[in-house]
Amino acid sequence: DVDVVVVGGGPVGLIHGLLGALSGANVVIVERRREYVRDVWFDLTSVTDGFPTKEIMVALGMEQAGLQIKRDRSSPSVSVRCQELERFLMHRALLLGAEVWRGWQAGNFTTCPKGSLRVMSSGGARAGGVGNDYECLAFDVLVVADGGKSTMRKSLDISFSPSRITTIPSPGRALDFLSEAETARFVARHGGDFDISQQPNGIELTSKQAAGVHQVTMIARFKRQNGDCPMRRPGLRPFDVGFFFENVTSVFPRFYYEQCEMQILLTNDAGEALLAAAQAVDGATDPGGEGRQEQAALVLDFLRSIANLLLLPDACRSTPRQCDEDFAPTIGALADLLLDGEDRDREPEDESAEPFCTVRAARGKGTCDDPLLEVLREKAINVFKVQIEAVDEPVFYMDQAQSRVVVVAGDASVTAHYRLGVGVNNGFNSAVELYSLLESRGPGPAFPTIATVASTARRRVRELVQLELFSIVFEAYCGMIVQDQRIFWRRGGAADRRIERFPRAAYALSECFVPKARL
Repeated sequence: DVDVVVVGGGPVGLIHGLLGALSGANVVIVERRREYVRDVWFDLTSVTDGFPTKEIMVALGMEQAGLQIKRDRSSPSVSVRCQELERFLMHRALLLGAEVWRGWQAGNFTTCPKGSLRVMSSGGARAGGVGNDYECLAFDVLVVADGGKSTMRKSLDISFSPSRITTIPSPGRALDFLSEAETARFVARHGGDFDISQQPNGIELTSKQAAGVHQVTMIARFKRQNGDCPMRRPGLRPFDVGFFFENVTSVFPRFYYEQCEMQILLTNDAGEALLAAAQAVDGATDPGGEGRQEQAALVLDFLRSIANLLLLPDACRSTPRQCDEDFAPTIGALADLLLDGEDRDREPEDESAEPFCTVRAARGKGTCDDPLLEVLREKAINVFKVQIEAVDEPVFYMDQAQSRVVVVAGDASVTAHYRLGVGVNNGFNSAVELYSLLESRGPGPAFPTIATVASTARRRVRELVQLELFSIVFEAYCGMIVQDQRIFWRRGGAADRRIERFPRAAYALSECFVPKARL
């Protein structure tokens, strides 16, 4: 018997287990991985941004624990590597009395008594030594924290679907701000994507697409030069890049220690064209191979334009503000600066700065038929659609079949858009709600505050979904720039870079009739 079973031992699962143990509960965290090795970095936001993640981590001793922490002077948030965050949270959870079973995975409810979960060992360890290869854990609270592709969510038959409805808030009769002609313009431009209607709290856009509201993004992975990631041009912030390119809304260079990735957010017109080109290179839409070189060149030339604005060549490190050289003068030069698949699996100090095809030949893989094709096939560049999916039920609820409380947390409850760490920060808020619930528990499995906590959690998830959809609609469909819910419009297009900020979102919607973007 345990009070809380947490399925998933990533950052979200660990903070739930940790705060559960802090409340005095008996906690078991079940994690299928035996080691923490993920190199991705998470942005831990401050309470001033609506998430108390950084403050919780500081209270737990993050500053004294020797974690590699990246700080940005322009933001109160900090960035931490996933594997270090996981190890830190695991150690703190163990100190508070939680058990962490690594190398175990959750099974089902059908082969155990009611109110119990079957967990199975794959040779992993647990407190007290390894006993049976499976256990039936009786619990009062089950935390589902096994990620966006959660198997536990499926076992509980919790629906998880694309979000389709976006509400654009505005005071009074929002559509009164849009003339008949402006509304007609929006419908003519986006009628195939959305239905538009007036609701008491604003303008409601309902997606007609099966995938719901979505945005195309590109990830590019670069080699390190002399031990460092490429150098960023001084003074350019992620959202500034969108002021120079009408097809780009923001660019996030995630150049942290061993990781050198750039994430580019696109308008959907440009994004769909790039996605089609990337799929043709992969052979998904062009099995015969006709035109693949041209499609690869299209993708790389687009990336080169962004890289030349945002990045500086290695020769400019000593005088970055006086340097006007291109990062990559040709697409061939860019291909040599991108990371190939095998490079990503090697230790950072072993990374080669040799041209891609030279490295390929040295490994006995033959010479490249075309280096541009090989770079895309090796996934140095990845183009894909991002959509927001969320659970359709409350994320805190009493499961009648098991007579126990179920908490759906982190990416298992709602997928994040592009700001890395949104799911983790959302998960920390969920863990605080769990702590509040456990602190108020009555005798046995009684939780008198379940209705209040469930309402708070439901509102939190709904607000997060709407915040992400708000950004996607104006960025991907309208070609505008969204920063902290402020909307900017390139009034004269990218050519003269005249920028206007909209005082109200409804006004921005009325201008959402930009012409088809061109690559």
